Amino acid sequence: GFYYSLTNNFYLNVRSHNVQPSNTLLPGQQNVTQAQFEQLAKEQLTELFTNYGDLAEFWFDGGTADLSNTVKALMAQYQPHTATFNGQDVSPNVVKWVGTESGMPNGPIWSTGYSNTGDPNATTFAPAGCDTTLQNGDHWFYTPSAG
Repeated sequence: GFYYSLTNNFYLNVRSHNVQPSNTLLPGQQNVTQAQFEQLAKEQLTELFTNYGDLAEFWFDGGTADLSNTVKALMAQYQPHTATFNGQDVSPNVVKWVGTESGMPNGPIWSTGYSNTGDPNATTFAPAGCDTTLQNGDHWFYTPSAG
C-alpha cells in the first residue's frame, strides 16, 4: 500500500489541504496555485494507482477534502477493491482511524460506522486501523536520540 497526504505538502506550501503562498522559499520549495496543486495531486494519484498493480491498502492522511470527487473517480476506475484509510468519501472499502496512535482505542470499538469508536447501529462496515510511530518517544521519523 501507499501513504499519501493531501493535507500537507511542505515543498508546495500546502497546509490543511490549501496552498499557502510564501514570500520566503527554502531551497526546493515552490509557490503553486491551488489549481496547480490539485492537478499535481491528481497526476500523482493516477501514477500510484496505475503503476503498481492492485494495492492492498491506501492511506489518505487527513482525508481527501475538496478533492474527494476526483479521488473517488480515480479509485473507482483504477483501484476499486483497495482498502482505503480515511476513505469515507472516496471508497466503499473504508478503514477508519481508531483515534489514537498508540494502537489502543479510547473505549469500546465497533467495526460498523465511520466514527473512531464506530457505531453498533450503523450498517456500514468500516474496521479500525491505527498508525503507530516507530520510535521511542512518539517520533515519526528516525532520530539518533529516539532509539
